[in-house]
Amino acid sequence: MFLVLEGIDGSGTTTQAHLLQQHFGDQALLTNEPSNGVIGKLVRLYLQKKEESTSPEALQMLFCADRLDHISRKIQPALAAGKTVISDRFALSTIAYAPEDWKEIFEHISQKILQPDLTVFLRIDPKEALKRIDTRGEEKELFESLEFLTKTAKCYEETISYLPSEKVLICDAMNSIESIHQQILEAL
Repeated sequence: MFLVLEGIDGSGTTTQAHLLQQHFGDQALLTNEPSNGVIGKLVRLYLQKKEESTSPEALQMLFCADRLDHISRKIQPALAAGKTVISDRFALSTIAYAPEDWKEIFEHISQKILQPDLTVFLRIDPKEALKRIDTRGEEKELFESLEFLTKTAKCYEETISYLPSEKVLICDAMNSIESIHQQILEAL
């Protein structure tokens, strides 16, 4: 099974991905995007503002290249070995975070790749997400501003509305960590 957790920064995707990995134990591969591959590491440098900025379009193309590498290097081999793959973000993130005039391009690219068996979308008000981000005590990443999170949350909502309902679970990320985890397990 291929499971993906999606949501704006601060929604809890990483927390829920780790809980699912604990639930499945050795039978699961926990992974994330950007990946830990060479391209993913470059993307992280841009997100953390440790590398000179590039255009938003170029950054999203790097996300797509990282995803293709990630699928062939990690995801497909794990699925072929009978493991459950849990990914903290995947194709919907690229569409949601894409520059407006490039969204159709990334939607087209996303349709051509491996599709998750279930996408869990953690819905949260951007103001609440930003509060969570602030409690981390770390420097904010490239996309962690109220304006950008608000725009991205809206885009997630629009994009998810086009997906088959049986392949999407929408969770209220303001619920407790445990209740969200239980909701995901029940859906599985």
